[in-house]
Amino acid sequence: MCGVWRKVPRVYKQLLREEKLWVALMEDKDGEAITGRVARYKALSTELLSAVLTPSGGSSCPACGGTAAVSMASASNSIHVTVAVSGLSSKGADVETFVVRLETLETGTHPSRVIEELVTVQKPQE
Repeated sequence: MCGVWRKVPRVYKQLLREEKLWVALMEDKDGEAITGRVARYKALSTELLSAVLTPSGGSSCPACGGTAAVSMASASNSIHVTVAVSGLSSKGADVETFVVRLETLETGTHPSRVIEELVTVQKPQE
């Protein structure tokens, strides 16, 4: 999803600089929305791919979601994945473990590859 907002009013530019601007993604007017604060990730200056993460149809948390961004560092020949999510941890849980999985599609000359890693996340202090 890409877009350009031209002639942005000054008040919204200020909110964006202060990271106080929020966005909502909605399927329709009456549906549930995924909302989040627009924030700058300084590590993503070389963003290659990004995606909005939404729950599957039968999810118990329809308003949960997140963003995933992939960037590459040519100097070190490495791939960096940044995932920001909201609403995935269980209520009252201090630590959660998630699986991050990257999978390439098989082409005629290259087999598919899977990179999978378990990530343990500590609940942020309030």
